[in-house]
Amino acid sequence: METKTVKHIDINIQKEEVLRWALERSSSFELENRLSPGIYDLMWEALPLIETKIVYADMDIIDKDDNLLCLEGNFKIESVSLYKVLRDSEMATIFACTVSDGIERRAEAYEKEGEIAKGYLMDVIGSVAVEQLAEKVSSMTEQRAMLNKMTTTFRFSPGYGDFDLENQKSIFDILHPDRIGIELNEKFFMYPRKSISGIIGWKVKYSGVSEENA
Repeated sequence: METKTVKHIDINIQKEEVLRWALERSSSFELENRLSPGIYDLMWEALPLIETKIVYADMDIIDKDDNLLCLEGNFKIESVSLYKVLRDSEMATIFACTVSDGIERRAEAYEKEGEIAKGYLMDVIGSVAVEQLAEKVSSMTEQRAMLNKMTTTFRFSPGYGDFDLENQKSIFDILHPDRIGIELNEKFFMYPRKSISGIIGWKVKYSGVSEENA
């Protein structure tokens, strides 16, 4: 098993996406008008604060049953929800990624200065940025899988279903994300907060007659 790191990955943050996250499903026209004008300025301010970093490992799945996933290197992860995602997979990519702590420190500084709206929007920009980075991880993984005539599952992160946050410990044991500046606290939350970890399955890409029609 080999772990790899990738840095300085380009991401594309859109104003519309930032506004969508900021509104949190709210259709309040008044709130939209209040938040929208300052987004571009804050996005430009945020860009130099973003440091994109990824660490990942492509691993063989040695065995799996209804609640236990066994990876090469004798790593074991228990989760029925994860099993349902990976039951047809032969490999898995374990990853962690971050946009570093610059944005969240700037957001905290705005809040301390009483600039609550700016602090909130800066925090949202960080959330959008790390989500964009995680999507990059998914697309990069899919490209590697395609070279092996395989396809990928959607990414699945600790905290989804019964894939408890405690499984962060297994991911950290595999990847050692401290090499890209990510730490794990006693409650299994990552720092910087704008970080995402997860697992993506690799499975054989079937062609011809589908299983449903076979």
